[in-house]
Amino acid sequence: MLLTSPNIKLKDVALGYPGHPHVIESLTCTLEGPGLFRLEGPNGSGKSTLLEALAGHLPVRNGCLRVCGREAVQGRQESVVFVRTTPALVQSVTMRDHCLLFGGATSKGIERISQLTSELSLQKYLDHVPSQLSSGTRRKFWVALGLLRQTPVLLMDEPFNELDEDSSTWLLNKLTVEAATRLVIIVCHTWSARWPSGISRKLTDNLTVMEIPTISRTPRRKDAE
Repeated sequence: MLLTSPNIKLKDVALGYPGHPHVIESLTCTLEGPGLFRLEGPNGSGKSTLLEALAGHLPVRNGCLRVCGREAVQGRQESVVFVRTTPALVQSVTMRDHCLLFGGATSKGIERISQLTSELSLQKYLDHVPSQLSSGTRRKFWVALGLLRQTPVLLMDEPFNELDEDSSTWLLNKLTVEAATRLVIIVCHTWSARWPSGISRKLTDNLTVMEIPTISRTPRRKDAE
């Protein structure tokens, strides 16, 4: 059971990358978990940027950002797991050791590792290193690794990329279950275009859409005309 209340609060938050203008400016909102949220906005609006800041990988330029009651600071956030778009796997380390690193070598951790790898048909690949796996199998492991740690907040950027239909359905169901006790926030562009209508309807029924309302970029002369 998660003892920390899963919530995120932003007040007048501005975010951007070093040497560049703000990507997000004056964003104020509150996300109270548990629940499943999708960040919505056009390309370049700052969805992934916001996830980076929530995970502690990007400093807040202005304003206040609090995750589970604590002000976010640059560095690892213990209450957050962030599954980036691109798998960051260590090429010389087996997938079994990846799982033990993320899930822990306790009996509970090993049980969860066994459950997730079995559900995704990954157990036969546990003693492989990443270079021996297909891109789809690496993606499934990457998703499983993100689900192993039971933090109050789970962030996933394009988690359905390279997953087949069965794996996408499994992940959707898993995220719905996780969202019963955690605050789950995802970015996903391929929502309705790739998936069957039944999945799209289920997504609509179970998902809260959060639109990033205020975007500020230095306008080019052509944009300002």
